Amino acid sequence: MIPKGCVVRGFREVFSPDSVRAYREYGFLVVESFLPTALVHQLTTACNTAVRQRGDNIFPGLDAQHRHGATLSLNSKLNPLHAPCNAADVDTTKVDPATPPVASSTSLGFGNAPLPPDLQKELETAERDRHVEARVKKMHITLKDQRAVDRAYRRLARARARYNSYRRVREYVTPEEEMAGDMTEERIQELQSKYTYEDFQRSFQHYRDSGLLEKEIRRDNHINDAMAFMQGWPRTWCWLWHTSPELKALAVTAAGAVGQRVGEAAGYLAGEVVLRVYSDNATEATTLSNATPLGFSGAATNFAHPQALCAQLGLEQTDSTESGAAIVLVPGSHHVVRRISLDGRELDRFQSGGIFDAGAMVRGLPEVNHLPVVELPPLPPGAALFLNNYLLMGTQANLLGAAQKSTGTVATGPFAYAVNYALSLIPDRCAFDGERNSWASRDSHGPLFSYKRGQLLTDDATFPVIHRALDIE
Repeated sequence: MIPKGCVVRGFREVFSPDSVRAYREYGFLVVESFLPTALVHQLTTACNTAVRQRGDNIFPGLDAQHRHGATLSLNSKLNPLHAPCNAADVDTTKVDPATPPVASSTSLGFGNAPLPPDLQKELETAERDRHVEARVKKMHITLKDQRAVDRAYRRLARARARYNSYRRVREYVTPEEEMAGDMTEERIQELQSKYTYEDFQRSFQHYRDSGLLEKEIRRDNHINDAMAFMQGWPRTWCWLWHTSPELKALAVTAAGAVGQRVGEAAGYLAGEVVLRVYSDNATEATTLSNATPLGFSGAATNFAHPQALCAQLGLEQTDSTESGAAIVLVPGSHHVVRRISLDGRELDRFQSGGIFDAGAMVRGLPEVNHLPVVELPPLPPGAALFLNNYLLMGTQANLLGAAQKSTGTVATGPFAYAVNYALSLIPDRCAFDGERNSWASRDSHGPLFSYKRGQLLTDDATFPVIHRALDIE
């Protein structure tokens, strides 16, 4: 059930105290009839024209070395576990199991007198024999299990060696270190620093070009079915305003009709004086698409700010058989995510288990298990959805309309039209986090390619101002 106050109607309702309270408490706000019909038509035309001009290029430009693969961030950290109780409260006295317990003469019928020396000696001998016998049995079981473990480890090591050889992956951990299993955090960080993105890219390219990647997919799945499933997400064209002056003038500046409305509403909800456009994107309408895993936008951006948000706008739909997908949200989860991620600076815990496991990230966060999950229908034309960057969300599989008429995969079919347009908005004076893990920061065409760690995202040409509440510097 959608929380009360999270769905309003009309542009002016955004500025009511109830709407602001609902957005800041639950992390999202749906605004029906946010744009008038004329503006919706104008925005739809501009988006579709920009996408058709872009063609198959989802980015404004792409370096040659990035045309056949995605980027991946390999930075991670091992955090030591905290003791469940105070160490001072734990009794650390060691007990020698070989020492027999003190015999009680009362229990043997001698009253308070000490045991006779011969009985005391027999008792100690029996206790030692029992202990030695137990140790022998335990040692036998341990050695038997250890031999089985060693055999399994040798088989795995041989398989891994073959795998690494045809993928050209270097092994930095020695067998002795691996068998000991007691590497320090400093040693782990040292090993991680040796394996760079370039190493991963070269190994994957060799793996792909050798034909083994396709062979393994064919072995486990029919190649056509596998590729249709893997590519069953609608295409999204990013940074459209870089190649469309018309779209920029309409939606990416404070002077544009759409940009003025979006900026004013987003600035009021976030409580920020200045908002800038980090990126924009348009998503293709489709009859059939897969679900996307639960996650949050802040995990894939090159900045961290608790008030950053995204505004999605519903566009006109020319075909009733194609639509957007339902959106899944976890209301209030942005408070938890911001707290345990230190406002987006520590993202080690927020790693998705795979693109086909929709709930992997949430299962790894017991702090959000008690929160409800709600589903929003696809945005109708003219509606707007404002989302905090740290709100957990995803999309459901889209099986609406004439899905049986779908020919080929989503990613290879002809473009029909865009179903929604989204703007990623950042408060003024956000800083680049220094990570080279996205097109924006890694590709030479990206806006952050020449930026240094900690550099402010305040260039008006690269990050246009969409809202300025006061005329200030």
